[in-house]
Amino acid sequence: GMWRSRTFVGLLSASLSAQMATALDLQYASHVKLHRPDIGLSEPSGLAVDADGDAFWIVSDDTAAVFRLDARTGELSAFTGRDARMTDLEGVAIDAANERLLMVSERTARIVSVSLKRPHRVSAIDLARLPGGGDLNRVLQGKRDGLEGISVDPNTGVVFLVKEDSP
Repeated sequence: GMWRSRTFVGLLSASLSAQMATALDLQYASHVKLHRPDIGLSEPSGLAVDADGDAFWIVSDDTAAVFRLDARTGELSAFTGRDARMTDLEGVAIDAANERLLMVSERTARIVSVSLKRPHRVSAIDLARLPGGGDLNRVLQGKRDGLEGISVDPNTGVVFLVKEDSP
């Protein structure tokens, strides 16, 4: 996370012109400060939005928890308690089909899963133990420049990972 105390989320509305599908008109709507040490959010490092646009999910690389920003009210709160499996989180994505958040842990080379349904169960998948994990291990050597981002294709469920440095 390179975001610092001036970090904020810019909520932008986009509309496509009926005549020109390539024209995109962005308009500033509002902003919310994400640097909130009072709730444990001091180093935001990943952001994802719900498919319906109701909430933003935020992870921090120095806090082992997930935060939720209500897109309608601007209320920012801890969504989960702290969990040691959520170490050094760098990216977050919505896996809507499985009703969970997927996050990457840079130093541990893991995908961390948090259920969106109570009791918000946490699990971790060590990438080195997956089929083809040996190849991943070579790519992820040097944990300081490890996993940086994650995305889930909503149509296929395929999970994409982004590595920092020589990707």
